[in-house]
Amino acid sequence: MKFLDFRRALTQKIKALGYEVRYDDINKGTRPCFFIDLIDYQKEFNSNYREFKKLDFDIIYIPEKQEGNITEIYSALEDLDNNFEVAGNKILVVTDEQGEKRHLTMRDVMMHEVDKLGHYQFSIELFDRYGKPIDYELMQELHLNFSKGDDK
Repeated sequence: MKFLDFRRALTQKIKALGYEVRYDDINKGTRPCFFIDLIDYQKEFNSNYREFKKLDFDIIYIPEKQEGNITEIYSALEDLDNNFEVAGNKILVVTDEQGEKRHLTMRDVMMHEVDKLGHYQFSIELFDRYGKPIDYELMQELHLNFSKGDDK
């Protein structure tokens, strides 16, 4: 899975709430909107063709008015939080380039307000495949014919 797969999944979830989503420039876009910020991306190679990934996200809510409104901010953050709810867990469904879906648990979810902006922070951890296994031809069956020769 690539970073773009995660961003695409988050964008779809947020747009389902009716908000504009930004991820390139926080200063562009209309208010109110959400901005997806990747705080940290760690990779640890564990074994052949398997790696551990940890991604820390901060989804920033930009309220309608520049002065900010605490009620509006926390209402939007709670709506976002409820949008990830699946059977008592916070789940992000991510589809990779091959169309394979992964249901990933969002960990360490935190909501807070800083400088009149809402912050919804969480981590995602997963094991993923990387690289391409060596493609080799399997050994074919060997047929031997023995004949008894002259022993002189």
